[in-house]
Amino acid sequence: DTHLGVPSIGCMQIRPIMVKEVNRILKRQGKEKRYKLKDRFDRNCSIEMFNIWADAYHKDSSFEKMARNWNGGPNGYKKKRTIKYWDKVSGYAKKNL
Repeated sequence: DTHLGVPSIGCMQIRPIMVKEVNRILKRQGKEKRYKLKDRFDRNCSIEMFNIWADAYHKDSSFEKMARNWNGGPNGYKKKRTIKYWDKVSGYAKKNL
């Protein structure tokens, strides 16, 4: 994804905008914790950020919708370009989980 200017980093492939969004969610929840860009390199922090985002926006979503939105933004589940990402994620899950 280097064509986007700022590549995704870490095990959850997090971009700076997602760190900002997670921190916005935490602030809205009244929590003091905040993440820094370097936290994307930390596996545990990356997973925590994903879970904060998923809990805020996808409590009742399917895994497909959640994955496609993670990849393509708030309407990612509607975008054709996220189908390939979903195929990759679901294929990995079937083989490894």
